[in-house]
Amino acid sequence: MNRGATFAIYRGDSLLLMLGGMLVSIGLIAIASASIEYSDFHFNNPWHHTERHALYLLAGLTAGGLAYLLPLETLQRLSPWMLFFAFALLILVLMPGIGREVNGAQRWLPLGPITVQPSEIAKLALLLYAAGYLVRQQEAVRHHWGALARLIVILAVVALLLLLEPDFGATAIVIGMVVGMMFLAGARLLYVLAMLVAVAIVFAGLILNAPYRLQRLTAYQDPWADPFGSGFQLIQSLIAFGQGEWLGVGLGNSVQKLFYL
Repeated sequence: MNRGATFAIYRGDSLLLMLGGMLVSIGLIAIASASIEYSDFHFNNPWHHTERHALYLLAGLTAGGLAYLLPLETLQRLSPWMLFFAFALLILVLMPGIGREVNGAQRWLPLGPITVQPSEIAKLALLLYAAGYLVRQQEAVRHHWGALARLIVILAVVALLLLLEPDFGATAIVIGMVVGMMFLAGARLLYVLAMLVAVAIVFAGLILNAPYRLQRLTAYQDPWADPFGSGFQLIQSLIAFGQGEWLGVGLGNSVQKLFYL
């Protein structure tokens, strides 16, 4: 529902803009509340993470504003090049000596004082490319498997590169995103269900073949079996909910943020 323009340059949904602003503000407050002690201990500045998050927000809002000003035709025209750029980054991050490895996962590219996660760029690039492709091939997508197969091949390459990092979460997100877009574009339900079944089988195999992934799932059944290992995060979350109940303990008064998480 379009309620008019909030600013002269904005012609979108003002309610959506307001809700987005509220979410961004709540996120900034939550970051500030949760990171004060940690930032003070490690950086001698209680607002270190808050300031950094605010800078990232400013950069993101600026980029979002510029993207909003671009015509859709321009985004569609640029989307293949953006996808190619994302492919290059996903390959680059896997190269020894270039990508940064943390806890067994090589997902980050160091760029001076900041690090970039190519999977995040790949999500956006694939989203734009898939949207443009589904618009251009709308009739074919609705009636022919081949039109879907071409997009599935691109999705499979992105998913494979993400799994090589490995980044199982990002893989699940991009697959769910593209399959959902195919469904909304009018692809036959039988094709969508077939893709979901195939994805479920592949994911089940990946989980069973990686003990740490399986452990993350089984930890929910009995986190107290390994309270200082796989169940630690869940137990701390349960304690936090138990202390705060429905209304919480008050902004800044959380105990679990005091180096428990």
